[in-house]
Amino acid sequence: TSGDAILAEDCDGIVIQDNFAIACGQPDLSAPPRAMFIVFAPVGQSHIFGNAASGSTGAGFQILPPSFGLDTPWTAASLAPQIEFANNTAHSNANGLQVETLGSAAARLRLTVHGFTAYLNRQHGAVFQHGEVHVDRSRFLANSLTNVLVAHGRSLRLEIHRTVVQMRL
Repeated sequence: TSGDAILAEDCDGIVIQDNFAIACGQPDLSAPPRAMFIVFAPVGQSHIFGNAASGSTGAGFQILPPSFGLDTPWTAASLAPQIEFANNTAHSNANGLQVETLGSAAARLRLTVHGFTAYLNRQHGAVFQHGEVHVDRSRFLANSLTNVLVAHGRSLRLEIHRTVVQMRL
């Protein structure tokens, strides 16, 4: 089948642990890009641990905000999503980790990335937009365009510590 491997939507307290998602066969490039792991509109604390994503036409891991115009718990600071993303690996996807956040409510997202490895992705190792992101002890190796892309930096607080970045020559 084609589609997303694991999709968690509108959940309070997501745990996705020790899974492997791989795309096999010839991709349909006319279809919209698909991600391996999608967390859509999380609420409260979520944990994404020890997973591997390989071969997606979209992101290996994708975190999305609620849609525009929805009255969501993201608007309450006490329910702002806190995501711990640890010891995951993404390779041979379009992007390794893609965090798409929209609007002021999404700026409340708090994401901790620890021990993430992104390598040989066709575009970016990681894409961060809004929110508060802490990257620690991660590896971004030989991704095609950029290893870490920061977009819309005015509403993003990004810290990167003890991380290896290797460029492809």
